[in-house]
This record gives sequence, C-alpha cells and structure tokens, in this order.
Amino acid sequence: MGGTNVSQQPVYVFDAYGTLFDVAAAARRVLAGHPGDARLLAEIWRGRQLEYAWTDTALGQPTNFWDATTRALDTALILAGLDGDANLRDALLAAYAELDAYEDALPAIQRISAQGGRSVVYSNADGEMLRKSVAAAGLDAALDDAISVDGVGVYKPHPDAYAYMRALLGIDAKAAFFVSSNPWDAAGATKAGFNGIWINRQRHPYPFPAVPVFREAVSLAELPV
Repeated sequence: MGGTNVSQQPVYVFDAYGTLFDVAAAARRVLAGHPGDARLLAEIWRGRQLEYAWTDTALGQPTNFWDATTRALDTALILAGLDGDANLRDALLAAYAELDAYEDALPAIQRISAQGGRSVVYSNADGEMLRKSVAAAGLDAALDDAISVDGVGVYKPHPDAYAYMRALLGIDAKAAFFVSSNPWDAAGATKAGFNGIWINRQRHPYPFPAVPVFREAVSLAELPV
C-alpha cells in the first residue's frame, strides 16, 4: 500500500467492517453446522462491539477496537447461550481476525484504480487489527492506504475522526467519496463534508434524514466511478 501524499486523483475512502469485510463471516464459518446460532451470535456481537467502542470514547478510554471486539464476543456468547467453551471463543476470535471480503469489494477497488482514482480504507479498528484484516482479505495490494483512528483517539462517527483522516490524506472532503455500509458512518462523513455513500446491503430505511447522503446503493458495484 502506498503513502498519504496530497493528490488530485479522485479519492474513495472506504469503511472496513461491514463495508469491505463481512462481519458475519466469522460466526458463519465457525458455526457452519448451526446457521441459526451463527446469525444470532453475529448480530449480538456486532451490536455490542459498536456499543462498547462508542462507550469507550464517551468515557475517555483509549481506543482499542480489538479489545471492544473481544468484550463484545464474551457478552454475545452468553446471550446466545453459547458460553462456556473456550475453544469456541478462541476459534471465533481467530476467524474474526481473518474476515472474508465481500465479493464486490476487490472489483470495486480495481475499477477505481483503473479510472485513475485512489482507494483508502479508514477504520475504527486499531492499526494492527486493520492491517491483518486487509491482508487476510486479499485487499492489501489493491488499496492505496489503510488508516486507523488510532492517531486521533476517538471512534467514528465523532467529527474529530473524519477531520483527522481528511488532514492526514490532505484531501478536499467535497471532492472525495466516503463509502460505508454503516448508516451512522455515512451520515458522519456527510456531516464532515464528504460525499457520503451508504451501501445499504440489507435495504433498510435510512435512519438519519436530517443528514441526507450523496448516494444510496445496495452494492459496491454501484459506486459512481
């Protein structure tokens, strides 16, 4: 992956988890014989992961997304009735460190590159977690950069998180696209001046009408490249 020099190339900033990486893939892989349990666990795990991360920010705690992820899994296992098996916990954490990329992720990034654009991933994950995930998903050679909120110390959608990324990349937010499957993230980026694109894979209603995004799509294949 390249550096973060100022560039006139079109810039596409991607969220990582849920946008490029399938956050349900870990539970689906480890609990392959129990799809109902996998769906329930993945849903609770993701919800608590975000809740704990945002609460850490509100409490002024250091940002460590992997720690929030492990705490969230412990809660999810209890609520899903799957606690008590240390091997299952370890297997789920190992699988989460190597999530699958969505099928539309690599082609979208390659299409942007072919058109002379830059693709950057910007994530709430800590740096080490993000680097491992990008490599495991096979996206490291295609992406131009991978940036963590580590350097700013708050999680998206805090305004400081977007300001930090914008300054680090040296880009004009109004001329860049911010792509996320998380509506709160797309809204946060839009509020910060980016052209926010919400990838609405589940076709849910947009929950933040006061902050309309630039575009809504159901797949990364629909990006305006």
